[in-house]
Amino acid sequence: MPPEVAAAKKEKRKVTREQIIGVYETVALNKKAPHMARVVAADKWLDRIEGKAPQANVNYEGGAKTLEQLVSESMKSKE
Repeated sequence: MPPEVAAAKKEKRKVTREQIIGVYETVALNKKAPHMARVVAADKWLDRIEGKAPQANVNYEGGAKTLEQLVSESMKSKE
């Protein structure tokens, strides 16, 4: 794919991403929208703004650990 085509596609995705975040914001703040729609929109909006919360591995025998802890331990064991 030519670089100018790739750059145009990337720019189009950027605009679309900002518009989608705007939709989440609009629905989350709309008091007339169904409650669950507001909750889902607010959750997705915060994921885009704040980043997703760390995921814990609850099935780990040593107790719950975050993905970051598991990766760190895995890297240490390879050294």
